[in-house]
Amino acid sequence: MRPCAPWLGVIHSTTSSAGNLGAQMTRRLWEMPVPSTAVLGAGVAFDKRNGRVVALRFSYESGRGDRPVDEALVFEGVEAVKITYYSASDESMLESYDRLVDLGSTAWLGELEANLRRRSIDASGLTHLMILFDDGPCYEVACRTFKIERG
Repeated sequence: MRPCAPWLGVIHSTTSSAGNLGAQMTRRLWEMPVPSTAVLGAGVAFDKRNGRVVALRFSYESGRGDRPVDEALVFEGVEAVKITYYSASDESMLESYDRLVDLGSTAWLGELEANLRRRSIDASGLTHLMILFDDGPCYEVACRTFKIERG
């Protein structure tokens, strides 16, 4: 399991205002192993699991002619999920095309943290992550950790 924030290291940083009140630094945390246009079947599937866990599942050809590769981007310690379809998306979401990005401190994350604190719930370690797939939608997740499942 990989934590969602600082310990993953910065692969790439850009400036964005993705849903923020001002420009924020984003960090690329993970990239699709293939373009999302190459995802098989019905595309990426949203999977609500037990507890505060959600997953985005997808399959793609391995390139070796054998069975497809099944992977899932699994988010744990989830507090909220936002799904935006193409017609309601904005240009700031494009930086997350085929890659998981950490949006840093955003207005949405601040609202969630305030709600948790008001209920005396620990909000530490919560991060605002986003990924956009071809043909959408764009998924935003407020969570504490994420990992990649393969198989």
